[in-house]
Amino acid sequence: SSYTWEPGGIVSQSRMPMAGHSGTTSRVGLRGLPLALLLLAPCCVAMFSEGSAYVPANSTVFIGKFCFTYDPTSSGSIGRLNITISAPILTSQHSAHLVIFDDESESYPGPSGQWAALSCSDRMRHAKHKMKLDWKKLQAGQQKFRFRLREHIRPRFWYIAVADCSDAGLDIAYQVEAVNDAYGSTAHFPTDKRLALPAFALLSLAYGLLAAA
Repeated sequence: SSYTWEPGGIVSQSRMPMAGHSGTTSRVGLRGLPLALLLLAPCCVAMFSEGSAYVPANSTVFIGKFCFTYDPTSSGSIGRLNITISAPILTSQHSAHLVIFDDESESYPGPSGQWAALSCSDRMRHAKHKMKLDWKKLQAGQQKFRFRLREHIRPRFWYIAVADCSDAGLDIAYQVEAVNDAYGSTAHFPTDKRLALPAFALLSLAYGLLAAA
């Protein structure tokens, strides 16, 4: 597996819009349930996540995971990762990085006692890529990272983490978007869940037929 790094910009910090709530309630009948399931299906498995986390001193915290497809014939990218980090309290005393792993045995094959016993700096050595969080830039806004990935052998899981190898600890907010370019309208679905939407559709249809009977 391989990747191409695309330099990201620094943007001013802004609040993400939230879906409004009208204050009224409605009842979804049996006939409306299949449509509701179809509308909810992409939200269940599509990869666009945001949240906040505390990264303890000398530790690593995973903030995302996505299974990318592969193309044995193409020389171009098969997917993209777009990551935004906010950490306004980051200072020069921190040693914080955005860290990217994949599921190869020399990177991150999965949780284990051996992995848990590694120091922060040892975990960093297993990374496929790492980018230092710039405290001067993050105090003024957000830091964006963009990656294009290539894979020629098989579908592969990629993991996104933030590591702080200092004694300080760090609060972060993050947004992670992962895209399988080959999948068209279902590009935000990981390879291991690509068939989730057709499965939801079939189940919803079956439920609708039963409810109408």
